[in-house]
Amino acid sequence: MMKIIWRYTIAIVNRLLLILLWLIVLDSCTKLDDIPAILSGLMSLAIFYLVHVKYRKPKNWDFNRLSFVKPKYPLLLLFLALVLIVGDIFWIYHTKTSADALSEDPFDFLVLAIIAFPIIEEFGFRLWLQSYLETFMSSALAIVIVAIGFGLLHKPEMPIPQILSGVLYGIVLIQTKSIWIPILLHILHNAILIISGNIEYVQKVSFELMDRPGNLNLHIAISAWVLSGIGIYIWWLINNNKKTGYNNAYSLW
Repeated sequence: MMKIIWRYTIAIVNRLLLILLWLIVLDSCTKLDDIPAILSGLMSLAIFYLVHVKYRKPKNWDFNRLSFVKPKYPLLLLFLALVLIVGDIFWIYHTKTSADALSEDPFDFLVLAIIAFPIIEEFGFRLWLQSYLETFMSSALAIVIVAIGFGLLHKPEMPIPQILSGVLYGIVLIQTKSIWIPILLHILHNAILIISGNIEYVQKVSFELMDRPGNLNLHIAISAWVLSGIGIYIWWLINNNKKTGYNNAYSLW
């Protein structure tokens, strides 16, 4: 028993270390000048994929969710993703003022944050970690554990928006058997958050909302979280009429 526990622990720790390593590498890339930052970020993605290919085992199904599968009810899925983004935005409005707002993000940061980080995080958290946990625990528990870790890594002080996003990405991975759909949703999330914050008109409106007295922004954020949580559960229910995995480990309950 101890040998089995040790083997699982080592495998999980190795995956976590690899995820953290590449996130640190990408974070270092954002500190370079524009072109070198983008080139080094793209190079790190290429190396990351080579490592993925090298350590992929043909019979290890957690590495094989690489086909592109159109999700069922894509408009509902898109709506849920947008509601999550709205909740994230209004939480930012609630916790910051215009005096806290940063200057426009550099171009290299936009490229890496919108493209590179979502790919690394989804491959790492969902494909490497969640899929591995599913081999020895229920998919529901694997989704929740990874989503909590995903949320705490992003915002330890208030991880709810990222936890909900992690739950959505995890369920989508199981239902579609494709890592690319969670990646696209993650890219959409980052793109709207970051690009909208660099549009002058949106910045003006944002500053007004940030400085507005009262808890309206908080109420909107909480409402968006509750709505997205209910919507995620509904999306799972209407998708769960067919088996979607390699074995019974894919059953959420």
